[in-house]
Amino acid sequence: MIIFEMTGDYKIILPLMITCVISTLVARRLCGESIYTFKLIRRGINIKAGKDVNVLSSMPVKNVMYHSVEMVPENLDLKQFAEKLPRSRSNNFVVVNDKEEITGVLTFLDYYDRLYSGKIDDHMVVKDIMTPDPVTVSIEDTLDTALKKITSKDFSILPVVSPDNPLKMLGILTRRDILEAYDQAVIKKAIT
Repeated sequence: MIIFEMTGDYKIILPLMITCVISTLVARRLCGESIYTFKLIRRGINIKAGKDVNVLSSMPVKNVMYHSVEMVPENLDLKQFAEKLPRSRSNNFVVVNDKEEITGVLTFLDYYDRLYSGKIDDHMVVKDIMTPDPVTVSIEDTLDTALKKITSKDFSILPVVSPDNPLKMLGILTRRDILEAYDQAVIKKAIT
């Protein structure tokens, strides 16, 4: 109606609509966000990812991690490690050096695979079969970051380290911990 009043003709509507569509597509391609979502993105809210992913982005690792960690010295004899297994509550162990700095991770499956394939001898220590240089997560990271790291190579645990010293163990985070925290947060949001 305004176009008719301005031009006296409706023939301009179709070219105008096509121009608007093309300009919107070009602007979205160049900027990536609309004027409506740009402000949200700057605040850290990604509506394209969905509100459930934003839940994980708002939860720090330190609120979910376990502070008690079963650490195993890297120079522990594998016979002693085998004696420790039945008394342990965990199947995943963080391997530390004499200064209690993290040097690796050892899972029961790593040990079991080596044991039954005959690749263990009497002189081996934990350091010989551990996975060195484990992927870790900082206590200040979010659960979204932790989930990306833990699923990248299908890890069962993530050692939690200090942001100041990436070798200092502060706790441990499992995939189950992340999923339980996610479920609780989504249920809490649904209720409120």
